[in-house]
Amino acid sequence: MALLDLFVKSDEEGKDALDSQDPIVIPTSPSNGVIPTPTHVPINGTETQEYVSKFREALRSTNTIGMKFIEILYKLSPDPKPEDYAKAVSLLQIMDTSATAETISASLSDAKDMILKSKNDYIQQGNQKLESLLSNCDGEKKTLEREITDTQAKITSLEDQLNQCKSILSNKQAELTKIDGKYQPSLDQTTATIAAVTSAADETISSLEQMMQGLKY
Repeated sequence: MALLDLFVKSDEEGKDALDSQDPIVIPTSPSNGVIPTPTHVPINGTETQEYVSKFREALRSTNTIGMKFIEILYKLSPDPKPEDYAKAVSLLQIMDTSATAETISASLSDAKDMILKSKNDYIQQGNQKLESLLSNCDGEKKTLEREITDTQAKITSLEDQLNQCKSILSNKQAELTKIDGKYQPSLDQTTATIAAVTSAADETISSLEQMMQGLKY
């Protein structure tokens, strides 16, 4: 995805293509360690683009010197060259005398850190949901397994109730076989969302790093 797509993508009317989405909120609370994102569920491209848009809107809402620089840069060219970076800095200095390559780069670095923190917080929340789903699934399976074991013991010790116990066993086994199917859609969706958030954040961070690199010319 081009840098322009990350920060100034618009439709023919000039309205942002994903403006209807709720804006992402950059968290301010500290994050704990992040569990690696599962990769067995394919990334949902549409959901990734939605999160790219939310990350973009979150950056725009900060209205920092770095975001002002990006706006000027892409007004100069949709595919900025090294000389465009210097020109954008000069134009920004007309409006803000504190603007220098160093202060802009620092602002973009802060934006990168915000996106990275937001990414980690999203992944942490997603992993917590995954852990909860897996714990509930495992708990129900173990409960049913214990009930099956108890029922099998009854069959052995109570010959006169053999037919009734076999019926209970059959029903419990049927319930057990449905547990994975019951939780799998939620597990897949949550894992796909984590992957989409990761992909969107990585795209945004990569673009910010590219612009930071461009400022070094």
